[in-house]
Amino acid sequence: MNRYILIGIIILLQACASPIYYAKRIQGQVVDEQTGEPIEGAIIVAQWILFHQGLGHSGHDSRIRVVETVTDKNGYYTIHGSPMIRAIPFTELDFYDPKISVFKEGYRLTSFANDFAGDRSGMIRSSDIDGVTIRLERPSPSIQKRLTNMRIFFHEIYGVATQNWRNFPRMLMAMYEELQNMDLKGINSALIPGIPDISKFSATDKEFLEEFKNGK
Repeated sequence: MNRYILIGIIILLQACASPIYYAKRIQGQVVDEQTGEPIEGAIIVAQWILFHQGLGHSGHDSRIRVVETVTDKNGYYTIHGSPMIRAIPFTELDFYDPKISVFKEGYRLTSFANDFAGDRSGMIRSSDIDGVTIRLERPSPSIQKRLTNMRIFFHEIYGVATQNWRNFPRMLMAMYEELQNMDLKGINSALIPGIPDISKFSATDKEFLEEFKNGK
């Protein structure tokens, strides 16, 4: 067999393989940026997002793992470690492993990713914010700035919202309520990527969501 054909076959097999990654545990605390007081009930969603690169298409559009948790009365949270299987060929994890989004009513919507400059090779994946105190800011009084912040935040979580929302029920309900509040205030929420309409969910799905109301 031609040597170059053999090399091509080996590269193809490696790309199509399903390696097992391991996501290390992530812990931290969420506090008020001004007072330093711990924030209870902040919703945190961690997404390990695969980078897909192929002919005519590339981008971060698939999730290998999605985890949701909430902070306790002292503002602490834990995202437990877990093995992850990459089942999609021609993809890899990079600085969006994980992307962490934090939501608490009355605070600025915030997301974090790993440093672009870090070494993102290897099977064991860690987060730059492990052990870091997250300081949430009060939102800007400017409606335009608030809308821009919401648009960016919802865009970052949108790919998850259109997939298995049962992995992040608290965040889904919080985002849906935020959009409803915007409409009540006369802000056009149609400018933000669509979030699943909970009012049209089946009785079974609504019953599932009821278990997670109020961020608990």
